[in-house]
Amino acid sequence: MLVQSTAPLLLLTYGQQYVSASFAGILVGAQPLFVALLALRFAPDERPQGWRGLTGVLLGLVGLVLLFGADLRGGRLALLGGALILVAAVCYAAGAMLIHRRYAEAPPLGVATSAMLVTTVAVAVPASATVPTRLPGLEATAALLVLGIACTGATLALFYKLITQIGPARAALAFYLSPAFAVVFGVAFLREQISMAAVLGLAAIVVGSVLAAHRTEPTPP
Repeated sequence: MLVQSTAPLLLLTYGQQYVSASFAGILVGAQPLFVALLALRFAPDERPQGWRGLTGVLLGLVGLVLLFGADLRGGRLALLGGALILVAAVCYAAGAMLIHRRYAEAPPLGVATSAMLVTTVAVAVPASATVPTRLPGLEATAALLVLGIACTGATLALFYKLITQIGPARAALAFYLSPAFAVVFGVAFLREQISMAAVLGLAAIVVGSVLAAHRTEPTPP
């Protein structure tokens, strides 16, 4: 639970202070690529298959290099923020594989609830040391409730259900919705500028991860 929920949420919180929302969404969307890379060592049944899988992994890595090399020019803090978000994506990928191996038979809602409880306990002590001097306003409170209940708790329950049904490699492909929404919302509400490097990097990561997650279905008798 610490790997799947607590660590990535904290990494995202700190990392997004130094990079744009759209860029953060693109990096988080690289999770399927990391599932494929981790599967090479820890999950033989989820490994990329054949030349198509190998091409996908290499293409995804090219996309990440393109993003960091051409779209992170804000100095050390921007690089630090991008690195933190990238580690968060690795944590999500590792957590998905652990859940698939150890909690495949557990109810998805129960796993999601456990993840949220573990995260709450883990951050309770450091959070108590940084208590704000005043209560948040109505808009901030509403945003926290939506992010906590709908965007985190309910989403994790659905994600865990996908993991148990189709495996971590294919379930992780659902994270491609993240960069799509992040880019659209960043442009629409935050007036962020999307560079050509970000577009090309996103395309390389998406295509590469789809190829890496491809599975040849057995021919029915």
